Amino acid sequence: MKQRLGIGLLIAGVAAIIYFVTRKQQWTPGTPRPAPSNGVGDVNMDGFVDAHDVDAVERIILGLPDLATGLPYTSEQLRRADANGDGAVDIGDVVAIERYYTGATNTLP
Repeated sequence: MKQRLGIGLLIAGVAAIIYFVTRKQQWTPGTPRPAPSNGVGDVNMDGFVDAHDVDAVERIILGLPDLATGLPYTSEQLRRADANGDGAVDIGDVVAIERYYTGATNTLP
């Protein structure tokens, strides 16, 4: 009986090691999330979608300049800010980026 238990634990241990060695790196909700290949959602163009991008979209909606440069947002930043793909930068884009950043959804248009 003890021998069967020992073999079972050995098999479970080997399976756990194989899982941890071969699994893909997972993203943790609430941390900067890698931007999609088309860059949508990554308004500050740092390669990640995070709270800074949400802030940037809110600044665009309010008509405020880029916080980092003090200049108006570029056409590329405005394209990336249209996270729901409706052709306008509005509260819907804030919601789309927040949903992506928090892990509520895995895609942006």
